[in-house]
Amino acid sequence: MASKQYGLKIVYEPSNTVEREEWFNTESERNSAMAGSTLDPHYMFVAAEKDVEVPVDAKPQKQDDPA
Repeated sequence: MASKQYGLKIVYEPSNTVEREEWFNTESERNSAMAGSTLDPHYMFVAAEKDVEVPVDAKPQKQDDPA
């Protein structure tokens, strides 16, 4: 079963060096991570997506009940 992950990379623009990379389960989580963030000059966000295979015997993640 294929699933999609949404990546966010912080790249130092002059050298195109990836300084940090994070992956999220939903696009809205990735967008929230970018929202309100300010980067130093010469840095930029790069969004990425990848398909990942979820093992058939993997247990579904438990959702927290809002209290």
